[in-house]
Amino acid sequence: MSRALVPSALVAVVAGLAVGGCSSSSDADLCSSADALRSSIDDLGNVQVLEDGTQALRQAFSEVGDGMDRLVNHARNEFSGQVAEVQSSLADLGTAMDSLGSPPSAASLRAVGTATRAVVEDAGVLVDDVSSSC
Repeated sequence: MSRALVPSALVAVVAGLAVGGCSSSSDADLCSSADALRSSIDDLGNVQVLEDGTQALRQAFSEVGDGMDRLVNHARNEFSGQVAEVQSSLADLGTAMDSLGSPPSAASLRAVGTATRAVVEDAGVLVDDVSSSC
């Protein structure tokens, strides 16, 4: 079994999700929220459950949820489809994390890894779309 929960290739994908500078002060909150979410997703992608433990995973998941909440406040209307996809992926990851045992089984770790990849992918789409308005 791989030592990392999320393959390092996902970290590269997330690192490529750059949010540019904002064009106006009305976009500042939206752009700032997207940037913070991107950072939280990067942190989630770097968690290595076998080394860092499930608590590190839970903390990173919580930070992504907080970042998503902030972004939803600014992007809800314009990006509702993408927001719904990320929220669904986060719910799936939460369910997978709830299934982790102590110690986690290989199957539960694979489920968390799959759900994490979905969060990273769906959030990447949202952050890319938001960045086009910044």
